[in-house]
Amino acid sequence: MTTPSEPLEAILTRMQATAAIPSTERDAARAAAIAKQRHAAITDLKIAWDAPSRHEKAKVVKDGPWGRLLDALIKRLGEGFTVVLFGMNGNGKTQLAVELMRHQVEQRVKSARFTTSMGFFMQVKATYRQDSKMSEEDVVTLHSKPSLLVVDETEKRSDSQWENNLLFHLGNLRYNDGKDTVLISNLEREELTAHLGRSLVSRLNETGGMIHCDWPSRR
Repeated sequence: MTTPSEPLEAILTRMQATAAIPSTERDAARAAAIAKQRHAAITDLKIAWDAPSRHEKAKVVKDGPWGRLLDALIKRLGEGFTVVLFGMNGNGKTQLAVELMRHQVEQRVKSARFTTSMGFFMQVKATYRQDSKMSEEDVVTLHSKPSLLVVDETEKRSDSQWENNLLFHLGNLRYNDGKDTVLISNLEREELTAHLGRSLVSRLNETGGMIHCDWPSRR
C-alpha cells in the first residue's frame, strides 16, 4: 500500500511561505549553513593533521625574513612544490611549516599532515608486526594523500638504503600527484645534499629548492 503524496494545496502553501521570507534572511541562513559546514570540515582536518601541540598553540609574530618566507610559500601552495628548509636550531623552521599548514587548513580548507622522518619510518616498521592492522602501503598512502606534507628532522634517521629508497618513493608519489611537500633539517647544504640523495635533490631543484633559513634564533 503506497503512502498518499502531499496535496498540491499544501505544497503551494509551503512554497509561498518560503517565498515570503526576505531574500536577505535566506542569504543569511545560507551563509550560516556554509560557515557551519566549513567549520566542521576544518575541525576534521585538524584532527588528522598531527601538528605538534606546542607549535599549534604558539602565538606568532609574522615579521622579518621569517614572515616574508612564510608569505612567499603561502602564495605557492597548490603548485606541487617540494622545498627543504635548512639552517641552525631554534630559528623557527618548524613553526613556519606549521603556520603554512594552518593556512592550508583554515583558509584553503585543504588537508595537511605533519610528521618527523623518524616518526614516519617507525610507523612503517610497526606494520611488520604480525598483529598490525596497517600495511607498509597504508602508511605511505597516509602520508602521500594530504595536499601538504611536512617532514621535520629529516637528518634524524639511520640513512640506510631502505630508508633512502622509501623517502624517495614517498616524495616521488607526491611529486607525481602535484602535492606540496616541506622537508626540514638542521644540516648545512653540503651535508643535506649527500643525506637526501641525488634523486630527491633533483626533485627539490626542479620544484622548490633548498631554502637556507639564516636569520637569528626566534626562541
